[in-house]
Amino acid sequence: MSTITFYRWSLLIPIAVPVALLAFAGGNSAFAGVAELFLMSLLYGGIPYLLTLALLARPLLHGDEQQYNRLTWIAPPIMVAVQVVCGFTFGLCSQPTDRWGGAILGFQFALMLAVYTVTFGYGYVALTRAGLWLAHRIGLVY
Repeated sequence: MSTITFYRWSLLIPIAVPVALLAFAGGNSAFAGVAELFLMSLLYGGIPYLLTLALLARPLLHGDEQQYNRLTWIAPPIMVAVQVVCGFTFGLCSQPTDRWGGAILGFQFALMLAVYTVTFGYGYVALTRAGLWLAHRIGLVY
């Protein structure tokens, strides 16, 4: 498999990890708490993640390895921007009486989630880089 193919498959990691941890959620152990945190990341970040992928579709579909390397560094902050727009829009649409108040609350909530978005985003980038290094070492990626 080529490095580009590996990178493209790695775009599923932020969805696959929470889904894989679904079986462990709901218990009283510390691992159950971690699993629930990842599930919440999918719940609150799933739609902004898919919108970020759509926004970056051209370089993701037609980019080379150098572009993918650059994208791994800038994609989490781009997703924060997308998440802020989503939070603002959701807040605007969800309050029938005070739309602008709801929009400000949605904006503030999205800004609060930005810390988690950047942390999880660069965590997945680190996981992808480690996976790529390992795949190169065992000869899976050329």
